Amino acid sequence: MCWNHQEILDETGSAENQLRTTHAAMLAQNAGVDTLVLTRLSPQLASPESLERGIEEVTRVYDGRVIVVEEFEWLSP
Repeated sequence: MCWNHQEILDETGSAENQLRTTHAAMLAQNAGVDTLVLTRLSPQLASPESLERGIEEVTRVYDGRVIVVEEFEWLSP
């Protein structure tokens, strides 16, 4: 789950309580996973422009594959 953009959560003081784009990317990068799947996106990330910005934030930190899925969508290996 990815709740919002890093800077917005920093501005509102919510960064410590929510998973944000750059935090998800850092966790995936540090864990060495090949693919980061973003799901259960908040309404703040749901618009195409906002989602594109969120993916850009992720790819600045994480160099693996990024997939965005809708809630209840199934992925096959």
